Amino acid sequence: MTSKFDALAYTQRLEEAGVPRDQAEVHAKALTEVVGEFVCRQDLLRLESSLRHDIEESEKRLVLQIKLVKAELTAKIDSVDAKVDALRREFEARFKAIEHDLTVNRWLSGLIISLNIAMAIKLFFP
Repeated sequence: MTSKFDALAYTQRLEEAGVPRDQAEVHAKALTEVVGEFVCRQDLLRLESSLRHDIEESEKRLVLQIKLVKAELTAKIDSVDAKVDALRREFEARFKAIEHDLTVNRWLSGLIISLNIAMAIKLFFP
């Protein structure tokens, strides 16, 4: 932090105004310490520039991390979609097989019932 305070000139001005040299030097030292704590416009502009740069860099890192996470999630979603599609195809094949078996069982049941009726007719009506 910079300050343009001239302690020697300040001491001399106080002495010219009638302040004893000891007091003027104490005032100058105290004011030098206080002024050293102040910030000038250039310091603030440099700090602002530095903070803007830090924020931009942080933003770039965050955008990159978001893109990486998005890519990772997209890959995982695609993997899950593929697994779901495989399961769907497997279940459809199983359901078709079960449907086929049920159709065959219906025909066989009908055939057995028809044969039993035919045998009953033949037994009771020779």
